[in-house]
Amino acid sequence: MIHVKINHVKHLIDRGVLYLKIKIVKMNLFKYSIVLSLTMLLGCKDNNNKTSIQSISPLDRNKSIRINRVDELNFDNEQARKIKIPADVLEERQIKVEELFSNIEFTPLETTDKSIIGSINKIICDSNFYFIHDKRNNKVLRFNNEGKFLNSIGSIGKGPMEVANIGDVAINRDKKFVSILDYKLKKIVKYTYSGKYLFSEPLFYVVSQHEYADNEAMVFSVTRAQRNTDIPAIDSYGLLLADKESVPFAVAFKNPKKSFSNKTINPLRSFGGKIYYHHPFSDGIWQIEDSIIRPILKFEFEKNGLSPEVWKESINNKEFNKLLDKNILFSGDYVILNDLWFLQVYTNNQPVGALFYNYNTGALKYGVGLRYSKEIPLSFLVGYPNGITDDGFFISIREAMDLHSIKKIFLKNKKIKETLRRKDWDKLNKIKPTDNPVIVTYKLKDF
Repeated sequence: MIHVKINHVKHLIDRGVLYLKIKIVKMNLFKYSIVLSLTMLLGCKDNNNKTSIQSISPLDRNKSIRINRVDELNFDNEQARKIKIPADVLEERQIKVEELFSNIEFTPLETTDKSIIGSINKIICDSNFYFIHDKRNNKVLRFNNEGKFLNSIGSIGKGPMEVANIGDVAINRDKKFVSILDYKLKKIVKYTYSGKYLFSEPLFYVVSQHEYADNEAMVFSVTRAQRNTDIPAIDSYGLLLADKESVPFAVAFKNPKKSFSNKTINPLRSFGGKIYYHHPFSDGIWQIEDSIIRPILKFEFEKNGLSPEVWKESINNKEFNKLLDKNILFSGDYVILNDLWFLQVYTNNQPVGALFYNYNTGALKYGVGLRYSKEIPLSFLVGYPNGITDDGFFISIREAMDLHSIKKIFLKNKKIKETLRRKDWDKLNKIKPTDNPVIVTYKLKDF
């Protein structure tokens, strides 16, 4: 006789670990025996020595995939290009906008009842469209390059064509579809750019981000706090490579099972059709191509840099945060436009240091803020980049409230206002404090 604690079984079912089948078997003398058949959904091997993994989506428990071989990729970055982070990177110096920025333009995003934006978590540009992931309002919105609202993508709900919690957004530039990673329903849902539902796929393991490589192959990132303990081949790895059916075939960056849970924002990113990954709290950035990871940048600090081995250590959150009090580290925030890179570094209780790096020449511009110029009025609109456009501009985001305040400065100083182009003043003058954010684009001068 097998004794099973019902609460424990229910917990395992909720986690997607077990599938419970209850059979009522009629016995002699009208007695009934309850036979519990516990089938492991994860980690079962078939006759071909492949591991069968069941879906973890509550909407589609019956689907499964089979893992054959998962390779662990080498991520040694000693041969990568080295960038030396200056000792004074966090000292009080500013980047002069007029010396570095050019071709500044701004585009207000249309504000309607259907297009109100709470906060922009990610902005993606393709085919002259802006795709906005508004995490606060659980939305994905599409605007054209003039800021006109076109459509939302994905209906909120628990149905097969809907999404409940938009955790991450990616696009496939070749197939022209938008892909939404639903954290709650544990599935990936695909839509056309115009918002038409295409199809959905359940997740078979926990991930935090996704991107599409060639032939719709998948690249996933997994946070330190997420665990796939029932799938030993991928358990605790921060980077997963999978085929278009989500079958993993390669992994890298194995985190210790008991360690701090800190994470960075969007370690997996795509720029110009290329996929990049920074393993949180490591010392580099890697490019993912042809099923391999290629180290392309390694951080070296002149002074007080966080140990590049710390992410491998089994230390708790308190111990890790103490290290941040006295060491400088790469924040994980980066944007890449051909050979021009934007990076940020920080330590606790100090301003964030911004770096613009020319990968081709090795030149570096850095500071803890931007110094604006009255000679170039639009310089007041510039911020640190969040993304790139198809035609080679950096993208930054400014809140409408900020631009409304800048407009007041211009009104008080007629000389500044007179240097503005008429079309720029007309756009600026129409912005209200409650409007949607404004997209600011710019290029960098040679340095």
